Amino acid sequence: DAVLEFIDPIAEFTINNNGIDQQFISNNGAFYQVLTNGRINLLKQPVKEIQQNPTYVGAAPTKTFISADKYFILKDSKTTPFKRDKKGVIAALADKQAQIEAYLKKENPNLKDDADLAKLFIYYNSL
Repeated sequence: DAVLEFIDPIAEFTINNNGIDQQFISNNGAFYQVLTNGRINLLKQPVKEIQQNPTYVGAAPTKTFISADKYFILKDSKTTPFKRDKKGVIAALADKQAQIEAYLKKENPNLKDDADLAKLFIYYNSL
């Protein structure tokens, strides 16, 4: 069997998951899911890690996959990681710090939830 390769590198692709389009882009050799578009894009890099669970003596440890997704902002073709907590979000969106802090106080979003985080970035991009 022959190995087939793309001549041109893949820049982006879309997956339709139960009627919902999920866009992925390539940047610096990695693929990211685009959660929001705008001046600053919110990106998610889906990552799975193997966790070994010890068992009783003599038995093989069990292994499970856990999600360890990473989040980035894309601005001016540069990806920058950030933490999904209040401090990390304020640092990532520092140029509109006062408005972001007011939004966080008023809306009290769950920053660990993709939908709430996306709403915050949509708000930021509307400023």
